[in-house]
Amino acid sequence: MKKGESKEYKDFISSRVSDLLEHSGLEIEGFSEYLHISTSHMYALLNGTRELTEEIANRIGSAFNITGANILRANYRIPKKLEKSKELNNFYDKNKSVKSYFRNTRLERKDSYFIESEIRNSNLLDQPTYIWELKEYCESKGRKYSSKQLSQILNYMVIRKILKKRKKPLKLRDGEYGNRMVDVFYK
Repeated sequence: MKKGESKEYKDFISSRVSDLLEHSGLEIEGFSEYLHISTSHMYALLNGTRELTEEIANRIGSAFNITGANILRANYRIPKKLEKSKELNNFYDKNKSVKSYFRNTRLERKDSYFIESEIRNSNLLDQPTYIWELKEYCESKGRKYSSKQLSQILNYMVIRKILKKRKKPLKLRDGEYGNRMVDVFYK
C-alpha cells in the first residue's frame, strides 16, 4: 500500500489478509505468532493503516506455501487447501495448549469475545458511539480496556462487517463537541 495506491487496492489487501486469517482458523494473536508479526502490526494490516510490504507478503506466503507476489496480486485466488498446509498443522500441534491462538476455542474470558458478544448485543451501539463511551460501559461491566485495545477490536469488527463506523466531531464528557474528528461505531 504505497502512496498513490487506490483505496480499492488497499481494501483488497486488507481483505486478502483477512481471508488468510479466516482460512487459517487462528485468532489474530495466533496468526501473529504463526507469522512472527506483532499483533499491533497485524491489526494495522487488517485495518488498512499499514502497508503490506513485499517482505511481509513473502513471510505470510511462505507460511502457507504460496508466494508473496501472489498475495499481492488481485487476480490470484487463494487455494482452499491452505488449511492443510504442513507448516500450519505443525503450528497447531506445537501450540495446542495455547487456547487463545485458535478460533474454535473462543471463551468469554477473551477480550474480543467479550466485546463482540456483550457490546454488540447491548443497545449501546444502536446509535453512533464514541470509544470513550464504550470504555465506560466496559468498566461498568468489570472490564478495563485501553482506548487502543477497543479501537483495534472495533475496527476489526468493522472489517468483518459486524459493525459500521464513521467520523464525527469529538464529543467531550461535558456534552460539548471538539474540533477533532474521531471514529464512532454503530450497528
